[in-house]
Amino acid sequence: MKTLMILIFSITLLLPAAHAQAFNVNALAPAIVQVRTPSGAGSGSLIVEGDQVLLLTNRHVVNGEDDVTVAVLVDINEPAVPLFKAELRAFSGTYDVALYQLTSDLDGRPVSAQALLSGEHPSGYVLPLLEMAPADQIMSRGDTIALLGYPGLADNDLVYTTGIISSVQMQDLDGDRVAGWYRTTAEMSPGNSGGVALDNRGRVVGIPTAVHTEQRTGGRLGSLLAMPLAMHVLGSDDLLTDWNDDVSTDRWLATDQSGRFGEHSIGGNSFGEPFHSVIVAGGSNDITNLGDDCVGYVAAQPDFLLTVTDRSEPVSLRFTAEDSGDDAVLVIHDPAGRWLCNDDTEPGSLDPALRIHPTSPGDYRIWVGSYQSGALFNGVLSIGTADAVQISSTREQVGLDWQGMPYFGEVTLERLFLPDPHTVTVLSGGPVNLQEGSYASGCVGYASHRPDVRLFWNGSTEDLRVYFVPDTAGDDATLIVNTSSGHWICNDDAHDRTLNPALPLNGAGPGQFDIWVGSYNSDATISGTLYITELSDSVP
Repeated sequence: MKTLMILIFSITLLLPAAHAQAFNVNALAPAIVQVRTPSGAGSGSLIVEGDQVLLLTNRHVVNGEDDVTVAVLVDINEPAVPLFKAELRAFSGTYDVALYQLTSDLDGRPVSAQALLSGEHPSGYVLPLLEMAPADQIMSRGDTIALLGYPGLADNDLVYTTGIISSVQMQDLDGDRVAGWYRTTAEMSPGNSGGVALDNRGRVVGIPTAVHTEQRTGGRLGSLLAMPLAMHVLGSDDLLTDWNDDVSTDRWLATDQSGRFGEHSIGGNSFGEPFHSVIVAGGSNDITNLGDDCVGYVAAQPDFLLTVTDRSEPVSLRFTAEDSGDDAVLVIHDPAGRWLCNDDTEPGSLDPALRIHPTSPGDYRIWVGSYQSGALFNGVLSIGTADAVQISSTREQVGLDWQGMPYFGEVTLERLFLPDPHTVTVLSGGPVNLQEGSYASGCVGYASHRPDVRLFWNGSTEDLRVYFVPDTAGDDATLIVNTSSGHWICNDDAHDRTLNPALPLNGAGPGQFDIWVGSYNSDATISGTLYITELSDSVP
């Protein structure tokens, strides 16, 4: 494999003598192909090694497919025509690159490089030779590049766009520093993935891989997997795998599980009022490899499961973060196995939204992620008809809202309940500075607008109390409760030997208790367990 990849760099491009344009776009065009799979289409390029014709593309374009259909330009002024079958040779689950080999045409005739280069195939298709840029070439900011690919909006036509290199991300490989990723202003759209980026001499310098959009300013940049990194990966056996062992993002995102924060079913032509679910956004799993417009980090398990029972009118989904500064992303895995993603849906907002058009029954698994790694924050996922769910977001809350929907659920308990204690897993923290509100003396830390847990209590509160224990010892959390009598009570540390908070609730009668777990520090999000108990020997 390593020898095969090194030889690819020696391929030369047959071009006319350089003049003002430096290379002939139409001469190269037939080497850029459309890659078709049962779940969608993307782009790729054909390169020659000996008498073999290899297909280079992004891994997310061909996800899970052992063979794909390759459509080519028989006539450069007509849409791509499906002619060939390609079989998987290698791919990386870590880096978004895959290599296939053309094995036959769709009539079953074997394919050879000689036949395609000379135009001897019955279709009349002629394959030009692509030249790879030198392995040590590093593009610079401001360098001009061109992209060739098959964006979905072009109806199987090959599209040529130009731009400049905006930034360069270097990477260390076996002691060498090489170009890993480029960002570019050249226009990219879904379907461009897997195509080619060319320098001003027509040499391949990268593979269009993802688009990053920031709607507040209208900014849009494409990400290119640089060829030095791509070729190094394909030439390194320890960076390659097979579909059965693939541990890339879409292999270990749980597309067969229910939602962590709930599920909902819809059907028919209408389903009434919008449905809302409180979600904690974020995770540690990078979703860049899922496809175009997919950026950010999500949890492994879906956050929500939406089941469509029959054909339905268009459905809108929107996530509204509690804090307008939190940058969320929305990801959907549909019944056909496709990934749909959105980062920012409108200028002036960091909240994502997607619209789906269900044409058959099935499950839509939904993730709400964070744009930045490690960020966790609260918000509400809204699901409804396109008219019912407004894409624009509103945020009127500035303090604690005891009437708000609790993030981690409601519980109804009564005196002498079992099992005791009752536990709820929560995440602390939020944007509300408890010292700035008129809540109660001693309230410190930062909490979310809405309660974390709502307790409905029946009976005497004589022995009732709550406390919080973080998963990591030493994390400093706080507690604030709005009691059944409407009074606020707070605690930072239960005693001088712990940072864990605790509160007795025996000063109030039966009724509704709204409980917040805060973080002492403004930038902390603490995972842990809230305990509700009547046991006197239970300690935080």
